[in-house]
Order: sequence, then structure tokens, then C-alpha cells
Amino acid sequence: MMLRNQLTTTLLILSSFLLINQSVLCTENTSRHSLAPLDGYLKEARQQDVASWITGIRRELHQYPELMYEEVQTSALIRKTLDSLGIKYKYPLGKTGVAATLGTANGPHVALRADMDALPIAEAVESEFKSKNEGKMHACGHDGHTSMLLGAARMLKAREKELKGKVTLVFQPAEEGGAGARLMMDEGLFADDKPDFVFGLHVDPSLETGRVSLTPGTVLASSGAFIAKISASGSHAAFPHLTADTIVTASAVVGSLQTLIARKLDPLEAGVVSVTMIHGGTALNVLPPEVEIGGTFRSLTMEGHHKLQQWIEHTITQQAAVHGCNSSVDFLEDRHPSYPPTVNDAAATAYARSILEQVVGAENALPGTPWMGAEDFGFFTQRFPSCFFMLGVKKPGTDSAAKLHTGTFGLDEDALPIGAALHTALAEQYLKSETERRTSDKREEL
Repeated sequence: MMLRNQLTTTLLILSSFLLINQSVLCTENTSRHSLAPLDGYLKEARQQDVASWITGIRRELHQYPELMYEEVQTSALIRKTLDSLGIKYKYPLGKTGVAATLGTANGPHVALRADMDALPIAEAVESEFKSKNEGKMHACGHDGHTSMLLGAARMLKAREKELKGKVTLVFQPAEEGGAGARLMMDEGLFADDKPDFVFGLHVDPSLETGRVSLTPGTVLASSGAFIAKISASGSHAAFPHLTADTIVTASAVVGSLQTLIARKLDPLEAGVVSVTMIHGGTALNVLPPEVEIGGTFRSLTMEGHHKLQQWIEHTITQQAAVHGCNSSVDFLEDRHPSYPPTVNDAAATAYARSILEQVVGAENALPGTPWMGAEDFGFFTQRFPSCFFMLGVKKPGTDSAAKLHTGTFGLDEDALPIGAALHTALAEQYLKSETERRTSDKREEL
């Protein structure tokens, strides 16, 4: 019965979205903020005063990148900007996180999220706004995410009296390994007022500016990390018979771990096990008493995630035992928590596509494909109907784009107003359509 009711509600929401989106395209523009068609949001965001304001914030953030849970200056800039716009917020949530709210609590509730932490990567590209924090860089575009959401905050504030419900703007710390989304919720985000939908975006340097991609279902993998220690007594290298060889054992472990995907995982399932570090030995004539290896594993399901974790531990401990070594395996949940897959809700994604197509054009809203990368937006998709989509930031006409998580990463700043416009349209149009749907349902009940 519960499942049938949920399906009925989903169908009603989708039907309402389709009817309202058709009417939006036919409705005359009756006020400055009644924009039809929805590309009016994009025109507004591209106005010189708005676009340059968003770009200025992005460049300020880019110069002062901060790592996870160290986003003190970043958070201060966000709060200063919200104060200047007259927008209320809660701080701190998740140590440095900020949750701002607009509209009214009496009605639907939609949330928009941006992450704000940087990476321990040295920037290799010269620019007037190059990172001034040595060894740190916004190499994943979180400066862009944050500036776009602040752009949406400005646009939503200008039409706040017309909002038919509540919008929560989530400025989240520690996406890069710290599970900031989970900590913000553990500390009270959405505790008193659950959102109907949560939307988030990520810059995509392989996709041209002006385009977006999205798909229902699983879009990003789970992620987990591990470090294993392999130990023995150690010995002079001239007498290898006096100890178990930790170097040979570690080599066998690395080779065996590569067979987990090739030989144990169903070929129709997706999975990754990558050994990314190995440390052992300090002298050329000593068999070291300890070798440490570490890496990451990924799956498109939590079932697959747990299965890989079990296989990794079993493989390491058994290989060590066969070679006469001791071993321990740490999955680092206290320092690098596992992330669940990011799974887009069908209704949230159908709604998002209908809005995105009207803002950037149907020909520019492409079908997405799953990535084996991971995002802690997955914690939101675990708890609430959500949609996470990709925003193109590759300058049109360029042959290639710098990869995420590299010192040469960059983004086309012409994409910033697009992201702000999409955030704004998703929030305002949802509140409007959902309010009309609820009003219609009440009339039918009468």
C-alpha cells in the first residue's frame, strides 16, 4: 500500500510538472520576474552587473582555496555576501558549513547545494587570480559551484516575495573526502523541515559551455579507501631465509587485488580497485620489517561496495598469511568515510530535465552516463529525492579541456551565469508548480 501511494504521488507530481511547464511556455510575461519562456532566467543572469558579480566572487574564492574543514575564509566570504543580500542563514553546520533560507516556511521546500573545499594540488596555470595558498587549488571547480549558488541567492532574493515556499541554500564543506554533507545533516541540516527535492550540479570540463547532462538512476559510484600494513621481523638482505619478505608479499597482494575485478566480479557489474600507494624500505641491503600499501575501491551499488571491501580484506590477509607475514587492513572510516553511490530520483530528474531544457534548450540538455567518480552528494540522495547534474565548462571551439583534480584545471567563466540561472529556475519553478498541484488536490478533495 505504501509503495502504491508513493507511485501515485510521483505520477501526480510528474503530471503537474508537464502541465505547468506547457502553460509556462504559453503564458504572457506579466511582470519583471514572471519569465516565459524560461530562458529569461539566463538572460537575467547574463546581465553585466550580475555576471561580473558572480565572476568576481569566483575569482576571490579561487585565490584563497582551503582544504576540507578548513574553509574559514571561504565560509566568511559566503556569510558576508549573504549578509549584504539580507538573507538569513545558520552557521556553523559541519564545522564551516552554511545553510541559508529564503521564502516562506508555509509551502513546498526545495534545497540547492554547492560544495566549497579545495584540493592539496599546486596550481600550474598563471592568471591574475591564481591561487595564493601554496600547494592548494580549486582543481575540482568548487569555487565555481559556490559562486553560482551565491548568484542564485541574489536572483532568488530579488523575487523572494513571489516565492511560493522555502528555498534552502546549502554551502557545504569537505566534499573531498570528509563527508561534509553527512556531517551537516548530523548537526541538524533539514532536521526540522525535510526538503521535497535537493538539487546539485558539478562542472564538467569535457562538456561545452551551454550544455548540461543528466540521467535518472545511479550517476556516480560509491567510494572507499584502505591502507594495509604487512609486517615481519625483517633481516639483512643477504639472509632472506631469516625472515618473511614483506616486499615480495606486498607485490603478491597488489597483483591479487587486480584479479578481484577481472575474475571475481560479475562482468556485467561495474567496479574499481586501484592500489595507489606503496611504501616500504629505507636501505638497499635490508629486507624491511613493514610495507604499507593503500588505495581506493568503487562500485555503483552499496551491495557491490560492501562485497569489494570484504574481498579486499580477505585477499590481503590471506596473501600475507601464505607468505608468512602479519597484516592489518584499515578502511579509514574515521578519516576518509566511505561515500554511497549518487542515485538520482526519477521524479526529481524528470522535473529537472523539464526545467533545464527550457533554460538552455532541449538540444543542449544531454543524456548523462554514470561515472566511477564519487561525490558525497550521495548522502543527500540516500535521504531525500534528489538530482545531481553536470554543467559544461569547456570553452566552445577548444580541442581539449584540462582534467579535474589536476594543476592545469580551469573553467570557462561564461558558464557561471548559466549555473546561477539553472539553480534559480529549478527552485522558483518547483515551488510554483508544487503549490499549484497542492491547491488543485485540495479542490478535488472538496
